[in-house]
Amino acid sequence: MFSPSDEKIIEYIDAGQYTIAQSSLQDKIKKHPNKTIYRALLNKVLYKTGSTEKAIENNLSLLKSTPNEVTTIIELHDFFKSVGMEKEADLGFENAIQKYPVLSQHVSYIWFENTIQDLNVKQLNKIFSFLNKGKKDRKYTFWYSFSFYLLIHQGEEKEESKLKLYKSFGKKLIEGLVEKEPFVNCQELYVYTRFLLLEEDYTTIVSILSDVKFPLDLEMQLLYMDSMEKASNWSQLYTYTSKLLLDEKLDDFDTWKKWIKSGYETEVSYQDLKSKLGNGRNELLIKIELDVLFKTEESQLQEDIKNYFTKFNSKMCCFSDLSRYKDHLSEEFYDKVKSSTDDLLQHQPNGDKDVITLVNNQKFAPQVKNGQIYQHYRGTGNSSNRSEFDNDPLNDALLISLVDKLSQNPSHSRIIQAIAIINHLLLNDKYNYRLKVWLIKLYSQLNTNDTILPIYKSLKIKMIQHETLGYYLSNVVPATKSSLDEYIEIFRFYLTAKHEVKDTVLGGFESQIYSKLTSFIQFGQRLQNSVSLNFILQRIIQTLLITSDNGYMSYFAHYLQEHVKQILGSWRDNRDYDSEWNGIVINDDLQVAKTKKIVSIPVEDQSTKLKLIIYAIILNDSDEPNDLLKQFNKIISSTTLTSNPFTNTLFKMYYNLLKIQTNINSDESKSLSNFILKNLKIDKVKSQIIPKTSILSYQLNENLINLVEFIKIVSFISSRRGNKKKTRESINSTNSILQATTKLVTDLKSLDLVQQQVKLINDELERASGFDLNDELGMGLDTQVLKNTVTEIKESITASTKSILNNI
Repeated sequence: MFSPSDEKIIEYIDAGQYTIAQSSLQDKIKKHPNKTIYRALLNKVLYKTGSTEKAIENNLSLLKSTPNEVTTIIELHDFFKSVGMEKEADLGFENAIQKYPVLSQHVSYIWFENTIQDLNVKQLNKIFSFLNKGKKDRKYTFWYSFSFYLLIHQGEEKEESKLKLYKSFGKKLIEGLVEKEPFVNCQELYVYTRFLLLEEDYTTIVSILSDVKFPLDLEMQLLYMDSMEKASNWSQLYTYTSKLLLDEKLDDFDTWKKWIKSGYETEVSYQDLKSKLGNGRNELLIKIELDVLFKTEESQLQEDIKNYFTKFNSKMCCFSDLSRYKDHLSEEFYDKVKSSTDDLLQHQPNGDKDVITLVNNQKFAPQVKNGQIYQHYRGTGNSSNRSEFDNDPLNDALLISLVDKLSQNPSHSRIIQAIAIINHLLLNDKYNYRLKVWLIKLYSQLNTNDTILPIYKSLKIKMIQHETLGYYLSNVVPATKSSLDEYIEIFRFYLTAKHEVKDTVLGGFESQIYSKLTSFIQFGQRLQNSVSLNFILQRIIQTLLITSDNGYMSYFAHYLQEHVKQILGSWRDNRDYDSEWNGIVINDDLQVAKTKKIVSIPVEDQSTKLKLIIYAIILNDSDEPNDLLKQFNKIISSTTLTSNPFTNTLFKMYYNLLKIQTNINSDESKSLSNFILKNLKIDKVKSQIIPKTSILSYQLNENLINLVEFIKIVSFISSRRGNKKKTRESINSTNSILQATTKLVTDLKSLDLVQQQVKLINDELERASGFDLNDELGMGLDTQVLKNTVTEIKESITASTKSILNNI
């Protein structure tokens, strides 16, 4: 590949030492005129030093010569990809494969290795076609076939004729193989059955899986049973499920359901089926299913429900299991539940077993306030510190009650009281994940910005969870060194994940683990240009600008330049808004609360995109008018961006500020700057940054953060050197805006924003008669619990607001 001296040249290029690299490459070309890699690297230096057109021209000429050096082909591919010439990027490989048959297999595989991280299924399909042609290897034929399934599964192709062709060709590739040699393992079966599933050909699936001579893995067993059911092969299904469940002792609820369904369809009697069932969790539930299926006497159904409840009412699964039969639960059942609650509350506490029973009872039929159960079991010194994997089951019930109360009245006073209650519960249940998640949600409604990051970190969120839950680090987390460190750490996960996905997908193909590859590829694609990745990127650059930290700025300026196409494109949204509601939605009212997204984390995806466009413009060294500004204007002109009026005004101010930096006439420049200057007057700012709903709303600090960022960006633009093409009017307008922001800073710091919030907290709690949420829940907590939280919230508001303003 590369000699030590070649490696040194590449190091010079990577380090930005272009003059030394250029001189060394020219020497190499003189000594080795036929080695094309040196010319490709020289063109890379031209590109890096700003001579893009010349570099493209030279590399197109090099591409036309069809080099056969793999290093040159890879270099050309990377170059053309970086300048957005995707077709030319692939041509280097394609031309070499077609011109040099002896190298085709090697070059095809190198192409695969070097592009797999893109997870472009159409490209993989093309590469696999070359691999399959070059060498008759069973593995490559399966790769090629499987890529047709991936093309269909990805859902991007809408043309019916192409989809039909993909199905037909992918299927025939395998049929041609198995005519000579039958399927040798379950993974090969997996690929072929994907095409049969697309055709809903369950009869053929049953036939093939019945005939194989090797054991089926669990995935194929489940497919076999599903296919027998869909093909109405009831006798065969009954025999097969009987063997799995009764002989091999598989205990799977869905398999039990198929067993009784196939038994019913083949006229096996109710008694015969029931006699084979034991008293495990799944088998007791299947007895209920059996009663419903055979439409037995009501008394029999209720007897089986009672049997399950009696055995499992002290297990956390009880409510979720029986709630699926809520239409069959009788008044007698609910009376029994209530009687059980009354009985338990008459006796001394007896550990978590009784608590879980009461929590289940309350979910079925609330008999008392959940706070009364808390007083009985936890209010008498019975509380003990919980371990990481031993959350207090009673806190689940209390959280349900809290959310229910907040859904009726999510006022700031109630939010503060709810925070007090959750903080109290966490004293002895400090690892309770769900309590902490709801605590973040509640703090995010206020200007208590500095409380969020420590709780988020305590959740011990790892790897992919940042992708689904990173939005909990809402856009009101203050710009500080600690928040920047956290964002950088999360961003590193995305960089690491890209390489890990590549290795995993490559390993999946090599090991022929096709059943996992679909999810591997989807996982990688979800991360490529996601909302969460772009949110973290935006927060990093915003924090760098606000804190005037230049440590990472050049890296992220380059990153923006390299990824601007993706930023302007559509983003994948993988955020998880559901898990925080797991176990909470136990009735219709709470389902409505979930649908209405009460106390939800504030997210503004359109604002994130616009901020990234702004950064891409101001961090770009080019003096030419930027096409990005047109994209920016298109977005802000086409829609109402957010529900926050100040944010909408601010983006108009950004557009005007950026437009002033372009070569426009003096009248237009003056008009644009006047709009900005008008909105930078303190009376105008004050009327806009204080939310109409309440000064306690998170939008106050959100507005302050965004305003501080605007001030910083004005300063950043004003201080930039090298903008020789700016007009005198542009420079003067920018300076006048800078002077206005300087005056605004003094006026902003004189506002009594903290004092107003503190006074409103006192007034709202007084109007709410103190700790009324505690009374409604029946928890019997001392008012000191609320006082402690109010003190903490006031301190947080003071610290958070000051930390924002201290950056200007």
